[in-house]
Parts: sequence; structure tokens; C-alpha cells
Amino acid sequence: WWRRRSLRARVTLASTAGLALALAAAAVLLSSALRVSLIRSLDNSARQGAQEVAALSDAHRLPDPVPVVPGTITVQVLSPNGQIVNVSPDADRLVPLLPPAVAAANARDGRAVFLNGRPYGLPDTVRVATAATRDGGTVIAAVAYNQVGESLATLTRALVIGTPLLLVLLAAASWLIAGSTLRPLTELR
Repeated sequence: WWRRRSLRARVTLASTAGLALALAAAAVLLSSALRVSLIRSLDNSARQGAQEVAALSDAHRLPDPVPVVPGTITVQVLSPNGQIVNVSPDADRLVPLLPPAVAAANARDGRAVFLNGRPYGLPDTVRVATAATRDGGTVIAAVAYNQVGESLATLTRALVIGTPLLLVLLAAASWLIAGSTLRPLTELR
């Protein structure tokens, strides 16, 4: 099948296959890099919120409820024995977002985790970071993941539509370039 094709067709098919692999790799790399960047940004927001609340708690200046802009971050302050002692207006006062031991371990390690927020009255998925207070307590801060998910979904749709269109345009350009390059050889033959 391959040898029955013209030289122009073989050059175009080979270059298009290479371009398809390169475009697919670039799309996966772009999507992954954006996902990591957006999640890191969420982690930084949650971590910064937790650290600010921990600093207020350490200074014994933390009002009840925790002052946050509604819909931006959800905060719970745990005592050293794991009881909830203060929350932001939209947070659950009875059930901690993370078990106290896990929250304390995450605060030590600087780790942020995904959590299903529905059982706590939060958006579908949240990113949770923690910070330790001087008295042995823990501050849990959660930030909604929905905007990141929507951004990634939009990028995926654009890549699914745009990458094949770009590949078709590049294949057409390759066909034209191969034809103009091989024209003198055809004339000589």
C-alpha cells in the first residue's frame, strides 16, 4: 500500500503522522502543566488562608466567626484535642473536614489534599490545606476546585477541537509544500 502511493503522498503522510504525535504530546503537556499550576495556586490560597488564621489564633485575636469573604475559603479551627473551636460562616461546626490526626500530619508535611465537599455543604470538590497553631491546634482551610475544573474542561474542549483542525491545516500545507518542492523532479522525469 505504501509503495503504491506517490512520493508527495508519502512525504505528506509521514510529516502529518509526525505532526499528529507532536501536537498530541504538546496538548497533553499543556493540559498537565496548566492543571499542576492551577492546583498549586489553589494550594497556595488555602495554605495562605490557613496560615493567616493560625497567626490570628496565635495572637489571640481571632474573632468568631473567622472573618473571610463568603464563597472564597472555608475555615475550621481545631483545638489541640481535635474539637472545632471556631469556623468561617459557611463551615460545619460539628464535623472537621479532615480527621484531627490527618490535619495535624498534613500541617507538618505542608500537604494539601482533595476532598469531596458535598457532605460538608461545600462545592463538589475542594482542595484542603492545613496550618498548625502554637498551642497544638490546627487550622483547616478549603478552597473550591470548581473553577479549576471548569478551566481545564474549557482547555480540553479547545484542544479536542483545535488540534485536529490545526493538524488538517498543517497536512494541507505539507501537501502543497511537498508538491512545489517535487515539481522540478516531476518535470525532469
